[in-house]
Amino acid sequence: MTLDASNYYISYPAEKEDERLDFNYNHPIYREMESRIRQLGSCYELNEIIRAAGLTNGVEIRNFVEKEEGNPYLRVSDFRDVGVSLENVAYVSASIDDLAKDIGLENGDLLVTRSGTLGLVVTVDDIFPKSLIISSDIIRVRLKSRIGSVRIVPKYVEVYLRTSLGQYQFRRIDHGSSIPKINQPSLSSISVLIPTADKQQRIVNAFNSALKQYCNRLHTSRELIAHAFEKLLDELGVELVDEKADYYYSWFDELNDRLSYGTYHPSVEQLRTSLDNSKHGSRTLGQLIELRYDTIEPTKQPEEEYLYIGLEDIERNTGSLSNVRRMRGQDISSKSNVFRKGQLMFAGLRPYLNKCFILEHHDDAIGSAELFVCDPKEGVSLKYLKWFLLSDATLRQTEWILSGASYPRLDESDFLNLKVVIPEEYEEQVRISKAVDVEMRNAETEKQEAEKKWEAAMNSLEGMIRDAVRRGR
Repeated sequence: MTLDASNYYISYPAEKEDERLDFNYNHPIYREMESRIRQLGSCYELNEIIRAAGLTNGVEIRNFVEKEEGNPYLRVSDFRDVGVSLENVAYVSASIDDLAKDIGLENGDLLVTRSGTLGLVVTVDDIFPKSLIISSDIIRVRLKSRIGSVRIVPKYVEVYLRTSLGQYQFRRIDHGSSIPKINQPSLSSISVLIPTADKQQRIVNAFNSALKQYCNRLHTSRELIAHAFEKLLDELGVELVDEKADYYYSWFDELNDRLSYGTYHPSVEQLRTSLDNSKHGSRTLGQLIELRYDTIEPTKQPEEEYLYIGLEDIERNTGSLSNVRRMRGQDISSKSNVFRKGQLMFAGLRPYLNKCFILEHHDDAIGSAELFVCDPKEGVSLKYLKWFLLSDATLRQTEWILSGASYPRLDESDFLNLKVVIPEEYEEQVRISKAVDVEMRNAETEKQEAEKKWEAAMNSLEGMIRDAVRRGR
């Protein structure tokens, strides 16, 4: 479904049954979309197909703990375009028994994001731990088994909400300002087309087939990325060995005023030795870059428009920017770093997410204060440095030296003391970084092809839904 937006329009709220005056709700494109959906037939509001009290918010929890000490806690950041990732899920000390009894998950429940990135949807199945707790920014939807004589297939409702038939409606009911947000009553008003059960299942089968092909292509892209970093470390003569140690000790006089137990884990010593003994030896990051500390308070210029880059806009492992927004100063609540074109930024918050980029294809910008801003010293290729900082050689160094429980981050001193293997000759740095560039472009091509085919598949699924419910069929 493609609808053109108008910059200006006239609305007469008195003509509407409801009294919503927010900009999105009465925009012509959404009113036309609502009309088109209802003309197709077999249309129900979401509140008609959910069980009594079937919409449930999660809970807001901040007391994060180690995996062994708590229960998994699903947040909006764990959602992906095609599902959720439990790889880096947080753990909290609260348990379902400590919370409201009705937030426990059942197979067939839908989980819908209601804040930040709106309208991401997933159906709960056996991969979800039964002890999973969900964030207050996620709504659980528990569907009826039938609507009239028609059986409801929960996965079908997920597919429907993923198409533009559902996504336009999420955009319509967004009532956030700087942060997109929807509430439960608004979610209940979303219109859902329900064909017969066998048609629902055919649509689900087509979705699963397209999803499998999409994930296979993404897997190929990730393998190409992993291969690129393997080649990089091989080229540098860096050998990474997994050092397993359940128990170890350090003498007190060897602690160097640092009591963090991870600093002295045997794997840290093994890694540092490997970097020092590599083909080019190692230097500290502080010997290669200068940190910059320019900041700005955007709220002091509320009408000024800024190019803003947040941590969520940086792709993991690739150093690419997935979304760069222009925002007014009044919508940026916190002090921001200033990024100059040609500088390198490294995410100090949750560095295990592996986010680092160079501002290359955009003008100067501002962004998260959780990013270290770096200029290279003479003779240092910033592109080479970016690839090394995204490699396992850096990722493993950060594993044991983070501070903070809820928001683990790198201290500035630890960041500057990261070891980097780098050739003395600038031309050699450029040669190696270009070789990585080629591998990364191949990975990006595979990813773009996957996304192109996925978009075509979703358009096809929307056509199947329309045909399945069209009046007279």
